[in-house]
Amino acid sequence: MTEVIDRRAVLRGAVFGLAVIVPITILRAGLDRSIDDFDDTAWPGVLFVALLVAFAAAGVVGGRAAPRAPLSNGALAAFGAVVLWLPIRLVIWVVRDDSRGLVSGDEAALAPGQLLVAAVLAVALGMISGWLGARRLSG
Repeated sequence: MTEVIDRRAVLRGAVFGLAVIVPITILRAGLDRSIDDFDDTAWPGVLFVALLVAFAAAGVVGGRAAPRAPLSNGALAAFGAVVLWLPIRLVIWVVRDDSRGLVSGDEAALAPGQLLVAAVLAVALGMISGWLGARRLSG
């Protein structure tokens, strides 16, 4: 029986996605600190789209590295990027001088709803981009 999940492909995609997510996260933290009305600017939307691109990139890398099962490997690679990002986000929360709660409060650093949305979007974009990446590789 052949393995459907290629751990190397998933790890490669997750690390690639993380390499894109980390600068976006750091940029967001810096902009949020330096811009008074950060939430009222276009930056949150731009950075959100950049995160979606990072999820898709992780899926492409995972799907191309495992063309026999690009949907599952792309989805796991993008989801893995989100999971690998969580400890980094925790460090950013600890370092910043905020009174925000980690998972509770009005402006939680890791709001459960936001984590769920990130996971769902990562899996969906990882599947689509993994399939497209493998298809492009074979076609």
